[in-house]
Parts: sequence; structure tokens; C-alpha cells
Amino acid sequence: MMNILILEDNLEQAKLLEQIVKETYNEVTIYIASNISDAEELTTQYTFDLFILDIILNPSEAHDNNGIDFASYIRKEDHDSHTPIIFITSYPEHMQSAINDTHCYSFIIKPYNADTVVRTLMDVADYSDSET
Repeated sequence: MMNILILEDNLEQAKLLEQIVKETYNEVTIYIASNISDAEELTTQYTFDLFILDIILNPSEAHDNNGIDFASYIRKEDHDSHTPIIFITSYPEHMQSAINDTHCYSFIIKPYNADTVVRTLMDVADYSDSET
């Protein structure tokens, strides 16, 4: 059974991602967090095989709004130091920071389509299989 955490403040986007992931992987449990605090709490309760993170969460808030900060947090945890991260964002100017600072696996630029997400998920599955 695969555990995936989706960190996305837009519930419609999160549900769409959840649907695509469930159609791609047979045995998967999806956890959705809309903010960093909830995502951090989930990482204390569960072990994840993949993180799908929005980079900018609720840009109107001054705090708790950066998926890169959450990625840095999970990279400090031994059990998540190499867990694949896929960033989803409307802000491609953050790509360099995400790649260099958190060593994400891949990036998906909004607006995206299901085929792009599925292709990225399949690439992650192939990568994860080659690591074992």
C-alpha cells in the first residue's frame, strides 16, 4: 500500500489530483492537507511514499504558505530525506529553489492536464522501483 500526501490549499485542485492518483495507482491511500501545519501533523502519524506539494499556499497569508518550506522540513527527517517530491505550481520562477534546496523529483506547471500528472507519477514509480 502506497501513502501519498497532497499539500494543496485549493480543495478542487486537491480532489482532482486525488482522483488522478487513484486512477494511476491500484493500492494507494491519499492524505490531503491544505496548510503546512496539517501536513507536518500528518508526517508525524504516517510514513509517505510520495509528496505532491503546491509551492504557494494561500498567498494572502504571510505565514504557512510555502510548499518549499515544507519540503525542507521533511528533508530533515531521516525517513523522508529521499522520499520523492513533485511540486505543482503556477509560479515556475520557484523551480530553481525547489530543485536545488529540496531535491524534488519533478515539477508540474499549472494549469496541467491529467496526462501530464499520470506521466509524472509513472516516472516516479519507475524511479522508486529502480531504487529498491
